[in-house]
Amino acid sequence: MMVCYVEWHLRDALKPLLFQDHDRTGAEAERSSPVANRKRGRRRNDQSLPISSFTDMMAHLATQTLNTAALPKAPNATFTTLAKPTPLQAAVFDLIGIDPTRVQ
Repeated sequence: MMVCYVEWHLRDALKPLLFQDHDRTGAEAERSSPVANRKRGRRRNDQSLPISSFTDMMAHLATQTLNTAALPKAPNATFTTLAKPTPLQAAVFDLIGIDPTRVQ
């Protein structure tokens, strides 16, 4: 049950990046607009980020990695770095209020 609650909140926060109307009234007014049709055809939001399904968004987020590395001269001394988020991942983190550099 908790998973459904988390998913509902994620879907709500990520509406600008999902194939989901985040402004139903505005979307209904634009349905016949050539500009709205062009945006739908581009599959991009106003910031030129790709629009996707929730499942595809979660799959893309799953590619964010923590990398553990060691130097050849000190193989027992390792350090962990966070891979640089893609622009889409950065937008998602921003929308849900997470700073990935501060997450342990």
